[in-house]
Amino acid sequence: MADNTYFNSIKDWRKAYEEKLGAPDGWLSISGLYWLKEGDNLIGTGHPSQVLLPYGAGPANTAAINLQGTHLKLSVSDDAQMTCNDQPVSSMEIKLNQYGSSDWFYLKDVKFAVIQRGTRYGVRVYDQNNPERRKYLNVRWFAINDALRVQAKYHLLETPLMLTIVNVLGDSSEEPCEGYVEFSIGEKVCQLYPLSIDDGKGLWFMFKDGTNNKLTYSGGRFLTADGPKDGLVTLDFNKAHNPPCAYTHFATCPLPPDMNRLPVDIIAGEMAFPMQ
Repeated sequence: MADNTYFNSIKDWRKAYEEKLGAPDGWLSISGLYWLKEGDNLIGTGHPSQVLLPYGAGPANTAAINLQGTHLKLSVSDDAQMTCNDQPVSSMEIKLNQYGSSDWFYLKDVKFAVIQRGTRYGVRVYDQNNPERRKYLNVRWFAINDALRVQAKYHLLETPLMLTIVNVLGDSSEEPCEGYVEFSIGEKVCQLYPLSIDDGKGLWFMFKDGTNNKLTYSGGRFLTADGPKDGLVTLDFNKAHNPPCAYTHFATCPLPPDMNRLPVDIIAGEMAFPMQ
């Protein structure tokens, strides 16, 4: 039985998670993901736009993105009021950060960014008035189970392991993993291999377990944890949650590597979202 302080902390964490999911810039506000072709790609609210904006966000022909190899340039029509970094924009080169995403471009209640996945470039559109965001948000959780807040031993690898991470589009990348955690659930010894986050201060786990396709999302779940302290990592599976692909068809989630398939059922954390 979890103590009240811990129980309430998990309730607060879950509430904040749900609020972020349904926020104006949360995953439920995404209205579209459009892959760019070489040359000009029209952005607007009507035909023949390759990137379709919600009605009323701007003129029928709002802007265009010209793609030449790895070079992207945005041109905005004279009658569209678009901003980037709080400044009006009429024309600019689009640069992507280390995570494969550009600055945000804003039009009224709509914003969009360019993303890169593999060798492809796309535009992801967020709409505060997206009908999906206004539906009843039925996030389901298992009962809090203190037994699934486990202390795992952290094993630092002499040489970082390169994990092959494949996303739902089939794109793959090699990501460094500096160590792994080992813990027991019942009589089963389990291992998970994380990626580093927060400038190395945290760990991100993508995992599958025996509940997938039945009680939880088929594509596995995510879990974050603080980095090791005195050789130990606390894994709180009560905070295990769905990847964005569980909520929207416009996400490009990474999938758990094969070595992160647990030989047990993790009856804790978030359950399958009704979209499935």
